[in-house]
Amino acid sequence: MGMDSQNEMEKSMLSPEAQAIIRPLLAEIAELKTRIAKLESRLGLNPQNSSLPPSSQHPHARPQPPKRKSKKKRGGQPGHEKHERPLIPAEDCDDVKPLKPAECRRCGAKLSGSDPEPLRHQVWELPEIKPLVIEYQRRRPGEIPWASLATRHLRVVRASWMVVGVFAA
Repeated sequence: MGMDSQNEMEKSMLSPEAQAIIRPLLAEIAELKTRIAKLESRLGLNPQNSSLPPSSQHPHARPQPPKRKSKKKRGGQPGHEKHERPLIPAEDCDDVKPLKPAECRRCGAKLSGSDPEPLRHQVWELPEIKPLVIEYQRRRPGEIPWASLATRHLRVVRASWMVVGVFAA
């Protein structure tokens, strides 16, 4: 509580009961002002400019810099060259689906006949990517029959066991 407010209160013509109520309120106001000052000083703190741990701020939570407001409207500007894929001839399309409504959507009258120049819209779909698996089978040199190869292998294994037995003894 400031000395000025206390002196002013004593000089004023307030009753002692009113002064008893006002003194604690002035003290609380002073405490709250100091608390607000502390909080405002901490307002700009983040892990980059304080001792706060880095985990207290998400890495992607940095505020975006404010965008400057453009005077132009969104989208293509007047005089902008159009960028679009040109339509290919209907004969070169893989599939042509004529869309013919049964009735007019405005008046509900039945429609019949065909339109000589319909509105065309083409959708380019990418085919499903499927891996191409190729197995190469190579013949062994000398064309050894499989049965004789297996018996040769067994002979080598038996001989190696005998050699191991001789050295182990």
